[in-house]
Amino acid sequence: MVSYADMITILMSFFVVMFSLAGTRNPKKEDPVMSSLRRQFGRFVGVSSAKFLPPGSTLAPNNSQKPDQNAHDSKTLGLIGDHTHVTTIRSGDQKTIGGVIYFKGRTIDLTDEQREQLQETSKELAGKPQKIEIRGHTLNRPFPPDGMINDNWDLAYQRCHKTMDYLVLLGIDPARIRIGVSAQFEPVYAGRDRIELEKNSRVEIFMLNEFTEDVQNITDANPEPNPKRPNAKP
Repeated sequence: MVSYADMITILMSFFVVMFSLAGTRNPKKEDPVMSSLRRQFGRFVGVSSAKFLPPGSTLAPNNSQKPDQNAHDSKTLGLIGDHTHVTTIRSGDQKTIGGVIYFKGRTIDLTDEQREQLQETSKELAGKPQKIEIRGHTLNRPFPPDGMINDNWDLAYQRCHKTMDYLVLLGIDPARIRIGVSAQFEPVYAGRDRIELEKNSRVEIFMLNEFTEDVQNITDANPEPNPKRPNAKP
């Protein structure tokens, strides 16, 4: 009887919420309710800290945005959190172990500060079976025709490759690493502020929900044919 009464009470509360949200949209009443529901039943992304910001920039509080606003309502994600958690801006607003390093201009070589950041990130990634994705992003700027780098795709890949090489040097198994390139098509900021725009020129390192051993098992289950016996039957 007690369990049945609790169930009926919960259902009644649910229908009261649904009824209160029906009719004309009222953001002042609806947003707090939806934010509370997302906190309890859905993914909630908190406010990011100022760690790993580009040089010379600060994370100023935005008083016009509520601190519990859902991540889908904001386009300013991508900063690293207090516990080296990076939030990506692709579908699902994935929040996982990793880090973000920022680049100036069209540079591809890692600075001493970026190496220190990767050393901290590698400590979080080491010793785990999950695969790691290194994803490159750039600013939306044209390239000179006679340059060493042709376009933003090439620039993003070069940065990812430099990052991968250093992570491997730090002891990360290269079999765990995957490189992805988004170039200028996944910005975290689309305004005109130069300091904020620099955040688009970045490389994200994050751990996937995919195990390296799963890929190894597929490879083992489908071995390549013996080159010495090209006509051998499987």
